[in-house]
Amino acid sequence: MEIEPNTDSWLEDTRTSYDIVATSYADQVRNLLDETWAGFLSLWPRLHVSGLTG
Repeated sequence: MEIEPNTDSWLEDTRTSYDIVATSYADQVRNLLDETWAGFLSLWPRLHVSGLTG
């Protein structure tokens, strides 16, 4: 007799786990793109002046 895995339970557990942490992850990365671009844009003139951009 072959036992089929219960994927419904696994999927529900995964969804529940994701839902629990989704808000805190969103809070952690909400401004990440803005901060990354701000850092890059502030660095760009220094790279250009030093000749690293071509």
